[in-house]
This record gives sequence, C-alpha cells and structure tokens, in this order.
Amino acid sequence: LYGEKVGQFNVLEGASFSEILPDAEHAAEVVALHLAQVPTARRALIIGPGALPVCLQLLAVPGIQSVTWLHPDPAYPRQLLQVLPAGYRAAASRIELPELDAREFLRQSGQVYDLVVLHMPDVTSLVLNRYCTKEFYRLVKARLAPDGLLGVRISGGENYLGGELVDLGASAYATLKTVFRQLTLKPGDESWILATDTGALSDDRVLLRQRFSAIPGAAAVYPPEGLMSLYPPDRIFFQKRLYEQAVAGAQGVALINTDRHPQALAFNLFLLARQAGGSVAFRQMANSFRQHAGSLFLLAAGIYIILQLIWRYRPFAGNGPPVIDHRIYD
Repeated sequence: LYGEKVGQFNVLEGASFSEILPDAEHAAEVVALHLAQVPTARRALIIGPGALPVCLQLLAVPGIQSVTWLHPDPAYPRQLLQVLPAGYRAAASRIELPELDAREFLRQSGQVYDLVVLHMPDVTSLVLNRYCTKEFYRLVKARLAPDGLLGVRISGGENYLGGELVDLGASAYATLKTVFRQLTLKPGDESWILATDTGALSDDRVLLRQRFSAIPGAAAVYPPEGLMSLYPPDRIFFQKRLYEQAVAGAQGVALINTDRHPQALAFNLFLLARQAGGSVAFRQMANSFRQHAGSLFLLAAGIYIILQLIWRYRPFAGNGPPVIDHRIYD
C-alpha cells in the first residue's frame, strides 16, 4: 500500500512503514557519518529496506558517482520507483537497481565500492540474518576498495544498554572483528559499527567534522557541526567497553554470527521477548541453553541409549521369559 499525505509519501508492508519520503534528516545523518570516515568515496552500495532516502541523499553529494541499491526483495526497488511521486523520479532514476539477491550480486559483480552501507532492520528472521553473518561480511569485503568502508546498523541505547542490547551489539562487533582489522562505533539508539581493513577510521569528532566539511557540496546535505553530537566520547567509551566485556566473557566464539549458527537472530528474539515483558532469568536460561545446546543434545542422546539398553537387556523375573496371553490382544 502506498500514498501521500501532507507532502509525505509512505509505503506500507503488512502493518509497518517500509518507506517514508522525504525523511531527509535521518538519511543525511547516515550519509554524513559514513562520508566523514571515507571522504574520497565515489561508488556506494546500499543494502536494505527503507534505504531510498539514503540513496537520494548520497546522490546529492557532488562527488558521488554511482549508488547501487539492493533490497531483500530484489523486485521491490524497481516497483517502488514506478509509483514514486514525480518530484522524486528524476533523482531516483540515477540509482542502479540490479534486481538480484545481495549474495548473488556480490558473487557475480566485478564492481568495487568505496562504501557499503547495511541499512538493515533488527534481525527477526533467518532471511534477515543472512545479511549479518561472517560469510556475508566476507562477500562484502571482496567488493570493497582497499580503503573502503562497511557500515552496519544495529539497535543501541541513548543512555542505557540492557543485557539483550549488549549481547546484540557484542555479537555484531565480534563477527565483524573476524573479517575486518579496524572497527569504530557511532553510539546511540541507532548505533553504527564501521569497519575497514586499511582505511583511516576515527571516532574523533573534531577530525570527522573537518573531513566532512572538506567534501565539496557535503555541507548542503548535512551541517558538519552536526557530527559533533553524533560522536560523544563518553558514550563511545561506555558502549564499546560493554561490547568488549561481553566478547571477553563469552570468549568471542559464542557471539559470532554465522550461517550455521544465527546468533543475531537469537539475540534479537531475546530482545523482543524482554520488551514483551520477559524476565532476565529467561534470557539467562535461553543463553545457557544456546551455548551448551550441543552438549545437552549429546547428554540426552546418551541417556536415551542407556535406557534403551536397560529395557532390552533387563533381567526377567522367575526362571524364564514371561508368558504372554495373546488372547488379551485378540
């Protein structure tokens, strides 16, 4: 479903908004926090739903040569562009729409990108989990320029991070760390983990403001001074320390999200359960079960085999096997 009201264009999927235009303020913020890390970016790949405003704001920066958009539903972007209001169509027509699954595109494409933005919602299904695993990050890395940047959106907290949010962020942090050498963090309710191998990452807000303000035409998209509020040093330290403590406590391995072990899905489901009124004890019990599921399975299998052996070879009472009266069954 789609329509306009008071100058705003909305697209509904199910009971939630999948696209809101213009949404320029949030999209410009996303563009600024990424371009401040890689100001020489020319080619950008955006992956995720609700990313059209981000694509449009990127194209408004004169130095950006191309923007490619991939959606979990490959047919969605082109369908959306066909129903856009006339005021957006000219700019949106510049977006490249491969209409392929993201993994398939990354395997097939020979294009190299300076910037990849994973603009994904919270992982509440196995389909979404495919976009934040170690295997997927390796595919992205193969398409990044040597000093290219990957940005990954996760849910965070403005002033408080509960256990579920810490586990969620720590899982993303630990998983990215297995693929990329350098990580930094933009904290807040909508947090971003930024990753690169050889790029010049920084969380120094003064330096980031200087970098962004030096990009021709960027100030027209987002005021460089706004970056000062996106990177408060105390919040960066607080949030990163919680993630690193969680990684150290779990020894990293239990947090890493892979295709075979969808940890991001598990942590997001724990978060949903908590928001629905679940207890901390439930999360701890579920976490313990998740971490020791293999051992519990082997224990259950062992008990089953022992009980079967006892049943089959148990000693019969008396001098022989019991006499069965088949008339009972007849």
